[in-house]
Amino acid sequence: MCPVKVGETDIVKQRINNLKRCVDSINNLDPQPDFIIHTGGVTQNGTVEEYTIADSILKKLKQSIFFTPGNRDNKPNLRKIFTQSLSEKTDKEFYIYSIEFKGFKLISMDTFCSNSNKGELTSSKIKLLSNEISRSKSLPTAIFMHHPPYNVSDNEFERIEYVDIEEVKKFHYFLKNKSNIVALFCGHIHKYFESNIGHIKTFTMPSIATDLSWDKVISKKSKKIQYLLHSFSKKTGIYTKKILVQ
Repeated sequence: MCPVKVGETDIVKQRINNLKRCVDSINNLDPQPDFIIHTGGVTQNGTVEEYTIADSILKKLKQSIFFTPGNRDNKPNLRKIFTQSLSEKTDKEFYIYSIEFKGFKLISMDTFCSNSNKGELTSSKIKLLSNEISRSKSLPTAIFMHHPPYNVSDNEFERIEYVDIEEVKKFHYFLKNKSNIVALFCGHIHKYFESNIGHIKTFTMPSIATDLSWDKVISKKSKKIQYLLHSFSKKTGIYTKKILVQ
């Protein structure tokens, strides 16, 4: 989650400053990552003004950044501002597209639901995803999406952030024999959470809006922010490192 609606409040200032610190930290990584993904929730209200502020900060990144929409996003406005994210190549209705880097493939899976903050997986979306996967079956592939399609509860009570749990079960079945899918990167729950769907490793991203954080490492009042650095090799698979920005 990034800057909220413009206004001189401490929370707004903190979120904007956190985003700037995150960008600075990424730009100082050595070696530099090949690409950067945003798992949704770029703004609080989805206005052009908010996306413009976020863009003015994120365009300072040295590497390309790619987006998938979150429940707080406005997809037309997201497309309008972040044209560098290849959004012009997405499906007209859904934000589903793929990118290839150095023998690795990344696919944005749109889980946005127009009438709920929870995610939505439909047969139309899965068909488009299947088309993207089938174009390069030999490449190791990661999918990034906003809503995690698995239980994210820390206790005995199941928590799956989708309007229809049957959709999630069908999605799991769809992924079952996709041996080239190596990871799912998600957002939405404002904390780091690692799990798996069969052979596929799954990760949720911590929020840099610390006032919304549910992460065990980053408290709501913390001035620290956190993001994840992923690497992949065919020998070792996905390796994830938490980067803590003081």
